Parts: sequence; C-alpha cells; structure tokens
Amino acid sequence: AKYTCMVDAAKAYKPPTYTGHKGGSPHDDLSPDKYFHHLLASRAAFAPKSYSNAYLFRSKRDAKAPGTHSTDSTDSIDSIDDDGCVIFWKKDTFKPIELGFLRIPSDTEKSEAVVALTLQHLKTDTMLNVLTAHLPSGDEPSKELERLAVLNN
Repeated sequence: AKYTCMVDAAKAYKPPTYTGHKGGSPHDDLSPDKYFHHLLASRAAFAPKSYSNAYLFRSKRDAKAPGTHSTDSTDSIDSIDDDGCVIFWKKDTFKPIELGFLRIPSDTEKSEAVVALTLQHLKTDTMLNVLTAHLPSGDEPSKELERLAVLNN
C-alpha cells in the first residue's frame, strides 16, 4: 500500500469490540473509561466515534445483532467499525514521529477525539503537524455555534 494511517507498520488495526448492550457497556473497547486505551493501543492515526450511526447502520443492514459472528470471517461483526477521523500519509514521503489524541467532551456515553500527528518529510526533515476532528455538521447558525463550542472546549 502506498498510503497508511498506521504509526507502527508492524501492527494491523483491529476495530473495537462491543458487548451489544444498548447505550454501551463498561466492557466495550470504546466505553468512556477504555476509549483512550483503544486509541493508543491501536497505533493508528484514527479516532473512531464510538457507538456511531455507521456501526449501527452496517449492523442492521447485515441483519446481525452486536456480539454475534458470521460464518464468513471477512464479514463478521468484529470487522464492522465506527466512522471517525483519520490521517493518511504516503509511506515513501513521510515518517510518523508523534501521535496524540484529545478527547472531545461529551455528556453521553459516546466518545470521539481529535487526532494529532507529527510527520517528518523524509527528504527535507521538515516537520509537519496535522490535526483532524469530526465536528457537528449543518449550515444553520446553531450548528456553527455548536462547532465553535466544540473547538473552544
């Protein structure tokens, strides 16, 4: 692959596991207590939005309840991931130097984060800081205020 989001090339990303309890469970990889552990252990420049609509839609579409497994290993419930933020880079152009995350405050069981990555250009040694976040969408003035509130926290 020409592009990657893996800081540790020896690792492969593994989606988080869910217990299937509505509203989350303290045993889920993306429960608020375990969210950062999952992010840091993955060594990927990816921050999933826990209990996301993407996960729920795919689970329902595939007619599987969370916590069950398909006979096809490539289509198991374990391969269904949440949407979120990711930073990709060209492996032959940049080298990852430092990876960090900043949790976005939430009043719910959902967790999401800002992804921060420092890359080094291989030919020039120039450092580049990249940040990405999944902000609320919409073009109404109230949505713009909501986005600003997230950034100010």
